[in-house]
Amino acid sequence: MHKPPNEQRAKLQASDPKTPQQYIKAFYNRTWVQRYGEPLTEETATLLWSLTVSIFAIGGLLGALSVSVITKAMGR
Repeated sequence: MHKPPNEQRAKLQASDPKTPQQYIKAFYNRTWVQRYGEPLTEETATLLWSLTVSIFAIGGLLGALSVSVITKAMGR
C-alpha cells in the first residue's frame, strides 16, 4: 500500500472536517442550551475551547513530570 509523504499526511489530517474541536464545541453548546436556554456566543465557545486545550497541555506536562516518581514508587 502506498503511503503519502509525511507532509502530505499532515495536510490530510489537518484538513479532516471531523476534528475533536467540532464535537467538543457542539457538546459545550448543547449543554449551554440545556442549562440557559440560549446558544453560546462565539466568544464564549472560543474561551471554553481555549481553556480545554490549555488544561489538556498542563495535564500532559504534569503527567510527564510525575511519571518517573510514580514508576519508582510502583514499579513498571
